[in-house]
Amino acid sequence: MTLAAVASPRGESRLISSGTDEARRFAAVARFGSCTAFLIRPPGGGADSPAYVVTAGHCIDLGTNTVIVNREDARQAAVFHYRHDVSAAGRLSANSRRIVYSTMKRLDLAVVELDATPGALAAAGIEPLMLDADAAAAGDPAEWAGIPSSGIPPGEAFLRRSPCTIQGFADVVEWRWLWWGMLRHDCSEILGGASGSPLLSLRTGRVVGIVSTGNTGQLETSGDFPCWRDAPCETGPRGFVFRPEASYAVPVTALAGCFDAGGRFSLEAPGCGLDPGLQAGVTESAIAVPPGGSWNTRVRSETLTRFRYKAVREGEGDCRDTAGYGAPLPLAGDARITDPLPAAPGRYHLCVIAGEQPARFASIVHVRVDITPPGLKPEFQLWPANGGFLFIPSLRPPELAAQLVKVDGGTSSGCGVREGYREVYPVPLRVEAGAVRLCILTRDLAGNEAGPYEIPLRGAAIFPGGVLSAASQEEGRAAPGAWISVTGETGSASQFDQIMTRLKEASLYRVSPDASVKMQGERTIFRVRLFRPGEEISSNEQS
Repeated sequence: MTLAAVASPRGESRLISSGTDEARRFAAVARFGSCTAFLIRPPGGGADSPAYVVTAGHCIDLGTNTVIVNREDARQAAVFHYRHDVSAAGRLSANSRRIVYSTMKRLDLAVVELDATPGALAAAGIEPLMLDADAAAAGDPAEWAGIPSSGIPPGEAFLRRSPCTIQGFADVVEWRWLWWGMLRHDCSEILGGASGSPLLSLRTGRVVGIVSTGNTGQLETSGDFPCWRDAPCETGPRGFVFRPEASYAVPVTALAGCFDAGGRFSLEAPGCGLDPGLQAGVTESAIAVPPGGSWNTRVRSETLTRFRYKAVREGEGDCRDTAGYGAPLPLAGDARITDPLPAAPGRYHLCVIAGEQPARFASIVHVRVDITPPGLKPEFQLWPANGGFLFIPSLRPPELAAQLVKVDGGTSSGCGVREGYREVYPVPLRVEAGAVRLCILTRDLAGNEAGPYEIPLRGAAIFPGGVLSAASQEEGRAAPGAWISVTGETGSASQFDQIMTRLKEASLYRVSPDASVKMQGERTIFRVRLFRPGEEISSNEQS
């Protein structure tokens, strides 16, 4: 089937309703656990051939260099007719029989054999999709159909589609994973649950890609967050590029030829371009390190006896290029690579090939040498408890991977002295009554530190982003002219002048002349109206 080869501008996705041409064309798209999968028709396949669905590799296993071949697995299920106007009883569920192939190594794809036949599925109105053996081209009009669930209203988390365009191709890195030749596209609603969806060419009507990852809705775009989990980057000679809202799909050209004349999956098929999984295994070292470390990578194989390796800076070298690999080394069960890491900050790949496998199937270890201190301030909750506080830190790797805390009871030498700090975890830490302040150091995944940050436990503190009450530690920006309450801990009205001075020195706000203070039991309530610099201040009565 060939669809009209017309421009396909990006549009918002919409639900697919039963009885429509779209419902028929995308009947092969199924819910697959927390992902999407789609039934395919291999060349030569018949009504009684094995039935295969294709999905993303990370829907099966997250191993960086793992290749799964022919693993029995009856725990998965593909649920077809997953449309908004079809009841649960009207859907068709087909259990998995085995994972015939799955990997995250340079490709994010999986092929699963179902405990059903193409003939039985066709009788239920499920017509498979065909894979395109030819590569797509930048600018090609396309469409996507899948079942996203994250960020979608519960009543709308069903099969939907959107038109879009294939924008180009890129090598993509995300966390420890490196994928080559990914399709960048602008399809809408590529959210959690859409992984494994088919990306189809409107020129051929065939599948050209498998939806894998993207930056839709990614809020953290600075520091160490780009290229981390759920924030993929494109790599190139000038370093990585983070494209907000970009989405990526795995090309199916390497998979399209992996079927024999009877439609059965076969890594030995003449046109198959998939990694057969015969390469040596490698252990992963720390993903972010300071200068001065070593690779400390173990290479292991039960069958291969020799291996070679090289290290390249991301964007300046390629593991697929045989140039730069060292002489073969013995691999008696396992070996260890202990070469020093490069001293210069940057992202590096350790490429390992063993036996006679081609370099394009190299196992790769990804490391970032980092000297930049974390940019995030400490994040935590602080609750009054029995005269003291409960302190609960929050962590957000890789930028905020650890917090070190010291409780100052008024007798220590201050936050600037290292003695007394200890690492804390996201569980409540009791701070006894009488403590004056908390001292916090932040640490990123590479071990770089920032701080100290001083959190007063008495009175009030002024931070660049707003006002912090010691009672609740809730920080926020007050609207210009709005009244805020700053609660002191000492119960002394004489603290008012000190607080007013600190407020006036804050870079974000000025204080209105009608600020006031009153006593409430043993606590002091400061009522203050704040204005941004340059705004007119008027004295109004407090309501």
